[in-house]
Amino acid sequence: MANPLDELNAPYNPEGLEGRVIHKQLPVTIGVESVIFELAVWASGFVIAAIITFVAKPDWGALGMIVLWLCAFLPGVIYAIMKINAKNYFMALLQRIQDSASEIGNYQEKRFEILKNVVGIVKQAVDLDTNVMTAVAAYRGGIDPNGGDMGEKSAALDRGFAALMPHPVEMPSQKAPA
Repeated sequence: MANPLDELNAPYNPEGLEGRVIHKQLPVTIGVESVIFELAVWASGFVIAAIITFVAKPDWGALGMIVLWLCAFLPGVIYAIMKINAKNYFMALLQRIQDSASEIGNYQEKRFEILKNVVGIVKQAVDLDTNVMTAVAAYRGGIDPNGGDMGEKSAALDRGFAALMPHPVEMPSQKAPA
């Protein structure tokens, strides 16, 4: 992997745009026990081949003995293949983790930008609500917030509504035909 994320040693933005969540890294070391175990795995095949050769004394001929001693390498080779597969698995897992961490970082950055925009929108909404509620309270109290006489405006409204209301019209009575 070319550029793994390093949350401890990499430069970071002190304004908080990048996360620094890992407080310690666990070192990967090979202990003495692991070395002893690996040597035991390699030696086990040779011990089994030696027991077969010197205790059982089979009559396989030279080719059979060569095959037997070549098979003594099998436990060590199998163990080495398993180690390589495990390393490949963990490297793939590391790549998935790095990819997920990068994706999370991208989402956090987008979220930060969205929240910055939301702050401006909320400020505008608060200003609008304040202005509207101030005007509503003024009108309810009989005061014109823009200045002017509320009596004239009330009379103009009454005249306007009166012009809109239809006046009842008397219908001529219907006479039954004679």
